[in-house]
Amino acid sequence: MMTYKRADRVANQIKAEVSTILAREVRDPRLAMLTITDVRISDDLRIAKIYLVEMGGKGLSAETQHGLQKAKSFIRRELSSRVELRCIPDLCFFSDDTFVQSGRIEEIFANINREQNSN
Repeated sequence: MMTYKRADRVANQIKAEVSTILAREVRDPRLAMLTITDVRISDDLRIAKIYLVEMGGKGLSAETQHGLQKAKSFIRRELSSRVELRCIPDLCFFSDDTFVQSGRIEEIFANINREQNSN
């Protein structure tokens, strides 16, 4: 039987709410093409690490990172009215490079495959 920590449940709720806030309420065009891939929250619920991917990009551009920092207080304020927590966690935004890494791994496998087929 799998048990979930409270931090995991809160992380899922924060992921859903921040996704909605970014899609519907933040009016910054720099943040229009973002997808949240993961949220990891500390066990004490004080820090939420939010991992994002920018559509068509490799990592987050400097403009997008700047836009996220500008919108951070607005997002926290919106979260406070949507998530029932005594203290809204500090939000930290990170680029999720797993898609870039997986593409690189696939490319390496394809090269190995081509080399084996040519021999």
